[in-house]
Amino acid sequence: MKPYKLFVQNAKPTNIFKKIQSPYSGEIVAEVEQADADVLEQALKNAEDSFHGVMKKMPAYKRA
Repeated sequence: MKPYKLFVQNAKPTNIFKKIQSPYSGEIVAEVEQADADVLEQALKNAEDSFHGVMKKMPAYKRA
């Protein structure tokens, strides 16, 4: 099964994966990388930078 990695700009991979199990069949359907505190902090920083760099300057009618 192919693992799904996190895509957070400027964040280092954690290489911690969790298997996702189907509640219906019990079958493992995916394996996804889990975020740690550093990845979450980077994601929040990216969101804030995006807001201040792009969204804040954009008129409200374009943001909607």
